[in-house]
Amino acid sequence: MSLDLYLGGYAQGKLQYVLGKYPAARTEIVEGSHLPCRGDDLACVFEQTDALRIWNHFHSFVREMLKNRLPEHLSKLPYREQEKWEDLFLDECLEVIRQADRTCGKLVVISDIAGNGIVPLDPGERIYREMLGRLQVRMAARAGHVEMVTAGLGQVLKDGERNGPLED
Repeated sequence: MSLDLYLGGYAQGKLQYVLGKYPAARTEIVEGSHLPCRGDDLACVFEQTDALRIWNHFHSFVREMLKNRLPEHLSKLPYREQEKWEDLFLDECLEVIRQADRTCGKLVVISDIAGNGIVPLDPGERIYREMLGRLQVRMAARAGHVEMVTAGLGQVLKDGERNGPLED
């Protein structure tokens, strides 16, 4: 797996920064907000390519996945059942990431961070922040390169070491 991860706040120049890092690469940009949210439908989106695949707005993909799958009563379930649902959701998202990675030469994921600031009152928004954060932690652990981008400037958080494949 060849995954690089770029994180940052809203409108911080992440895509322009990433495009500047790979100026000569043949690039395919996939918008996270426009992906279908069922695993079997994604085969048509992630066609095999040798190009660099940039998955922009990954956080929007997670929000759409949650919108289509989040039970209205999740926050009222017993903790163990809620935890089981969250694990299944994370596994489903990770499988989509694996598919995106397996079908390209290199995968670059760009995502907003959502864990800073005031905790939202809406339970759905709290779950979104939690799920996005957990996915980013798992991707960062397995990525070869991770950067935080602020005001168009990158800060390397990790370079060259992996903590295991995304395939586990």
